[in-house]
Amino acid sequence: MISLSDWTLWEIEYEREGGSVDRPVTEELLAPGSSTDTKQAISKLRLLKAHGWPVPRGSLDIAAVSSGMYVLKCKPGFWRLYFSVIDPQRRILLLLAVAKKKWKRNPNDLAKASRRFDDYRGGRARACEVRLAD
Repeated sequence: MISLSDWTLWEIEYEREGGSVDRPVTEELLAPGSSTDTKQAISKLRLLKAHGWPVPRGSLDIAAVSSGMYVLKCKPGFWRLYFSVIDPQRRILLLLAVAKKKWKRNPNDLAKASRRFDDYRGGRARACEVRLAD
């Protein structure tokens, strides 16, 4: 097996007026009331980072949702993490964290993740490296 430890996790970041910064994925994951399943989601992110891309078959539950966009299903928990792969830089860019409440995927989630990815590609947002505590 190839060691892919040089892959890194990044998340979308917006600079707001006055210099404040919004990191929506972190904010979504750390919202009040999400402690147990959040730990599970962070564990899945660690695995994603360790495996790199493409992820070995059967190791994580990942589905392609759009051209260049994927969703990591943090089962049996309720989190769904939308991301894109920036391969030349070996980055996994987190776009959206959703606490899923129904079985069916909400098309609004994909639209929101797509807008954030478009913001990143268009220079309206940037990326910030995610450091996962042990």
